[in-house]
Amino acid sequence: MSDFPCLELVTGPFEGGLGLAPGVRWPMTDGLVIGRGPDCAVQLNHRSLGRRHLRVEHRHGRWWALDLGASNGALHNGAVLRDAELLHGDTLELPSGLCLAVWFHDPGLDHLADLEAELLAHPDDEVRWQVCADWLLERGLPLGARLRSTARDLDADARFLGALGGLFRGGWLDVEWHFGFPRRVVVRAPGPARLSGQTPGALVKRVLEAPACRFLRHLEVDPLSFGSGLRVDGELDEVLDVLATTNGPRWLETVKLGPLPMSALSALQRQRFEDVRRRHPRVTTTAERLLQLATTASLEVLAAPAEVQVQPKPGGSAGLVAGESHLIGQLEDCVVLVTAPEHHPASRLAVRVEQENGRWLVEDLAARAGASAKGPLRVNGREALLAHLRDGDLLELVSGLLLRFRVR
Repeated sequence: MSDFPCLELVTGPFEGGLGLAPGVRWPMTDGLVIGRGPDCAVQLNHRSLGRRHLRVEHRHGRWWALDLGASNGALHNGAVLRDAELLHGDTLELPSGLCLAVWFHDPGLDHLADLEAELLAHPDDEVRWQVCADWLLERGLPLGARLRSTARDLDADARFLGALGGLFRGGWLDVEWHFGFPRRVVVRAPGPARLSGQTPGALVKRVLEAPACRFLRHLEVDPLSFGSGLRVDGELDEVLDVLATTNGPRWLETVKLGPLPMSALSALQRQRFEDVRRRHPRVTTTAERLLQLATTASLEVLAAPAEVQVQPKPGGSAGLVAGESHLIGQLEDCVVLVTAPEHHPASRLAVRVEQENGRWLVEDLAARAGASAKGPLRVNGREALLAHLRDGDLLELVSGLLLRFRVR
């Protein structure tokens, strides 16, 4: 009997205790049920799962996943699952970090070892990159969906990231792409609420071990965004430990941690970072340049709709003062003053940017109060009521009104 199609356990729950190691596979059969009940073909005994959480069906020669109404739900390629067709390489994400991959054939065949070795030897050869991208496109792999369109496609991005797709959609990962592969990844908590059992070190480990990130060159981690700032030393130590003990991508060149309130590593942290550099010999970052320090912040006005007046005007910037709240909206004392016709969504704009525990936050006050007809603002293309800010983040307050957050 063929081992494919099958479901494979990619990651267990954040807090562990499942009793199954990643890599366990179950053959896909029509009517297969996933849950914690003893009658489930894929029994995952975890309290966050329903007794019968979701079902896999075979209809008209195609495979589908169906949500069975469990209270915590599930994600398909990072999107909420209702009833979705399954394709090779798709992921089914269950609560608490549990993730299953869908394989129709051996995933090891999805990599062209000789070509990837050539890329490792010639990382800046654009011709080799294009050949690799074309080869993956011809195979119909998730990367292909990204290459068929030059427009940013969140669904294709999430699908190619596999087990990281849900975290990417939720803003826990920012990704810069190069020929369809992640070239730079930023790990951060998108808002003050922490995922159950999630830590920056755990996320970094998942990124370093993810097949989609095998050509990753640049990694940035924002430990302070995961907590109040009281445990930043412990989370910084955890990230360094993960980097020092995980083989990760062979191309990793730079590592940045922060922004952080400290200006230098402790003696033990410097020693641990030297272990990191030995583990990743391509890394050129020095201990003196590892930490990113936050100094002054500003908002750059990039664009505004024709019917909306903004002060400062597009092309200008407004300085932000640490420890103070800054409003964006209709009031005269707003750091960015917006004047719009009464019927325009920007006329109800009320956004606050402030520093809290050493971090800058943005909050959509109007949406929280139910006054925004167009929903919350977008941070880097994702909707958010409250989010941590990093240098370079793009804020879309309403359609066409764009600001860039900068830290110097």
